[in-house]
Amino acid sequence: MALQILQKQLDESSHCPLCQASMYWVDAEQFEQDIQFHECSHCQHRVFKDTKMTCHCETCTK
Repeated sequence: MALQILQKQLDESSHCPLCQASMYWVDAEQFEQDIQFHECSHCQHRVFKDTKMTCHCETCTK
């Protein structure tokens, strides 16, 4: 999934459901569509605002 990252900001109030590390809040764009999600600062797990999108981190693709 090729995303163009527009803004990425550490959100220490959100924690990864897999490893409990702090998450980044990411504003991105894909095919001119806005996408927002949290991305783990440690394991790169992604939690998307849009439930149609899925994570493709190492843990989720096993």
